[in-house]
Amino acid sequence: MKHSLRSLFKWLLWSAAALAVIGISALIWIRLQPPSLGFLDAGIQAALRPLAPRFQVSYEEIRVAWPKGRLTPGVRFTEARCLIDGDTLLARVPEITVRLSLA
Repeated sequence: MKHSLRSLFKWLLWSAAALAVIGISALIWIRLQPPSLGFLDAGIQAALRPLAPRFQVSYEEIRVAWPKGRLTPGVRFTEARCLIDGDTLLARVPEITVRLSLA
């Protein structure tokens, strides 16, 4: 009984250490090189299309944005453009950051 508790405790300790290393590595990776969220492109375009059919919104890249000192991440769009009737540039924004909140 004592041996099985000791081995269980040892296994739990190693599991917690491995999970901590993986979590810290993921946070460092996200802070240094934010992952791309390109897989959300189709969903964003589908959500915007019915709201204003004459307008077309495009952007070069969408990535996770996690500024230092903030607990929650955000989403950063680069080179956002809004076109009207497919060819007239209505607005161009170099960078848009949407900050997410837990509230």
